[in-house]
Amino acid sequence: MHATLPKVIHAMKKSSNGVKRRAAQRKSAEAMVEGLFFDGPGTEPAGMLMHELLIHKIELEAQLIELQNNNAFVEQIRDQYVDFYETASAGLITVDARGMITEANKTAIESLGISKEKVVGALFSRFVASGDHTRWSLFLNGRCMTRKIMGKASSWH
Repeated sequence: MHATLPKVIHAMKKSSNGVKRRAAQRKSAEAMVEGLFFDGPGTEPAGMLMHELLIHKIELEAQLIELQNNNAFVEQIRDQYVDFYETASAGLITVDARGMITEANKTAIESLGISKEKVVGALFSRFVASGDHTRWSLFLNGRCMTRKIMGKASSWH
């Protein structure tokens, strides 16, 4: 099992109970604000408003910390993916729905024998043997149709 998979599963489980987590954050924020008012927040509008604003501020600060932690985790996973993609011993090429090459790793560039600048942005069909153009076109069109039906993004590996 990949080392980060348990972290991903844990993050997914955490996100599935977001309502409970938000409720717990609210309760914690209310407990923090409770001691700031000598006679409670009072019934006057200004006191009630101040009470709610403080609770909301604490909730937002907790959510900011959570977002920063999640962002750091996503960046770590992205860096691992980029490292895997770039250092793979197999040539990897990413194309969009039109068959345009959007990315290629070092092994693929070396196999093609031309610069990365000439590969990225070119149609993949340029590198397909002439006898296989029809098959590539059928594959690409069938793959794109499947992705449209399923509602997924237009780039794939």
